[in-house]
This record gives sequence, structure tokens and C-alpha cells, in this order.
Amino acid sequence: MVKGSYDYVFIDCPPTLSWLTINAFTAADKVIVVVAPGYFELDSIVQISKTISEVRDYFNPSLQLAGFLFTMADPTVNTKTSLQLLRQTYTSSVLTTVIPRNTDLRDAHFQKRDIFSFNPKSTAALAYNKLIAELFHV
Repeated sequence: MVKGSYDYVFIDCPPTLSWLTINAFTAADKVIVVVAPGYFELDSIVQISKTISEVRDYFNPSLQLAGFLFTMADPTVNTKTSLQLLRQTYTSSVLTTVIPRNTDLRDAHFQKRDIFSFNPKSTAALAYNKLIAELFHV
């Protein structure tokens, strides 16, 4: 079994709730739900929460929500309002770390590099380091 060979395995799924996502949830111990600013993005949390609950009921009763990760944050009213609504609605489930919108992420992806080797001092890399510390208490 592959799971026993690693401390952590991350499965990055597309934002659609397809069989790939359901299979990933079935294999997972925990789920991090990525949320971007915006009405439709916040509204989709209801559907993904329902899917997590159904996967728990039918396939993986030990599946846990690790938290909601707010990403693509920028200094706009939309971002501020979206984050405020998310924290009010899902108080204990929203991760403290917020990932900012940062062009270095796109540039790193374009060059097929991770953000840490591309620009370790970028705001995105610093935020992801903070997320790692938050999730793994390091």
C-alpha cells in the first residue's frame, strides 16, 4: 500500500466535483478546501461540504475537514467581505493563513517550478510557509 510509504500525500483536485474528487476524498484522511474571493466561490462551499458528508457516509467515515484555505486574496472590498463572511459562517474551520494573489505563483507554474525554488522571499512563498507551520505545527 502506498499510504504507508509516506508521511503526507497531497492530491490536488480540480474545482469540479467529479469522480476524481470523490475518489480522492475516499482515499484521504483530511481535506483542505481552497476558497477564492467571490459570491459563487463562497456559495460552492455548501456543495463541497455536502459531498464531503456523503463521502463520509458511503465510503470513508474517518474523512475530516482540515479547514478552508482562503486564496487569491488582494486588497479589495470583495476579498475583505468574502473572508469576513467565510470566517463568520465557518468560524472554527477557516485556516488562519491567507494566501495572497501573487504573480510569482503563475510565473513559477509557467516555469514548472515550485514557489519556494522560484522565489522563496515572495509573499506567496512566505504565506505557504506559514500554512505549512499551521497545518503541521512546525
